[in-house]
Amino acid sequence: MNGNHTPVPDSRLSRHNEVGILERRENKCCPDWAGDGDDPADPGEGYNPGNCGVHVVQYQKNEGKPDSTGGTTNYRFDIQISDGQLEPVGELDYADAPGGQGVDVDSALPYVLVVTAENVDDDPVRFAYAAQTWDSSSGQCSVGKYDSGSRQMDCGFPC
Repeated sequence: MNGNHTPVPDSRLSRHNEVGILERRENKCCPDWAGDGDDPADPGEGYNPGNCGVHVVQYQKNEGKPDSTGGTTNYRFDIQISDGQLEPVGELDYADAPGGQGVDVDSALPYVLVVTAENVDDDPVRFAYAAQTWDSSSGQCSVGKYDSGSRQMDCGFPC
């Protein structure tokens, strides 16, 4: 090894191998965040593990930023993901959310968060992250009532 390279400590190598074997979606859209497992010289995982959070604004079917036809027949989501230190690690705005179809939210987290609206305004929103699933009616979420065409919710989950 020449003098221009710093040896990587063994613990970093084992962490890199662990990150490299994590299940991921085949079509990664965000491969440039630190710690994505593509480069052994990455400085870290790109997020602070612990209890992550997700903030969701769910727009009713006739609300939210209009599509090219001047309206929308689907629910829409604004989604912000924060890591264990409340640092933002992912965001999606005005995502179409047809009832029963999951919306993938890519972020610096090692897995994709999937958020799913159902078919009726009062239905809970469903979430999936890695092997975890929950919905907005569970104890790990706080949900407001619809106001001016949208409702907001916050949920926590281990990450």
